[in-house]
Amino acid sequence: MIRDAARATAARLVWICAPNNPTGDAHDLAEIEELANSVDALVAVDEVYVELAEASLGVERGALSAIGLIERHPNLIVVRSMSKAYGLAGARLGYLVAGPEVAERLDGIRLSLPVAAPSQRLALAALGDQEAVRLRHETLVDERRRVEAALDGLGWERLPSVTNFILFRPPDAGQLAAALHREGIIVRAYDGDLAAWLRVTVRSGAENDRSSRESAPRRGDVPPRRRWGRGGPYTR
Repeated sequence: MIRDAARATAARLVWICAPNNPTGDAHDLAEIEELANSVDALVAVDEVYVELAEASLGVERGALSAIGLIERHPNLIVVRSMSKAYGLAGARLGYLVAGPEVAERLDGIRLSLPVAAPSQRLALAALGDQEAVRLRHETLVDERRRVEAALDGLGWERLPSVTNFILFRPPDAGQLAAALHREGIIVRAYDGDLAAWLRVTVRSGAENDRSSRESAPRRGDVPPRRRWGRGGPYTR
């Protein structure tokens, strides 16, 4: 379907999230390679969540990445971020992997000094402590499984995920999202085809427990909003 749409519109750039957001599923590398081979366009593979997917599936690092396909398919670009797997969202740091020709063209249009020195130091420190990254991933996977079990216990449909978020369908998505928001818990709501679904991000154990408690059906009206701590409401 993506290939046909790209051909029909003479697309110059095709963007794929692998794993996908918001469904949380991983793309097969054979599908990505077939797409890159069949369209006359740059194919950007957004691998923001790929490290979490590899930890979820128990495969070795790089097993799900399209980086290894770039040599055979120079129209492939892989986009990575330090925000998710490394927990450095505040550093606003990411990177791109491409073949020599594409990389040279991109280098010619990028801003000079695009990455602040403190962000560079944070990234180097994170990359140098892979044991901490591994433990972080294991904790996230364990917590996601607990949240999945809680959703299953409520009898709500959910999609299988290999990321740090879960897409699920409660009886009334709009009502639940509003009720959680009043309690300082933010979930992602959607319009259109996904209007009946919500996306919840896996957080710490205590935060996940609180989200599960507040999501459980209760009698009577939703309690009035309570003031949260100094840090304010949770963020996505």
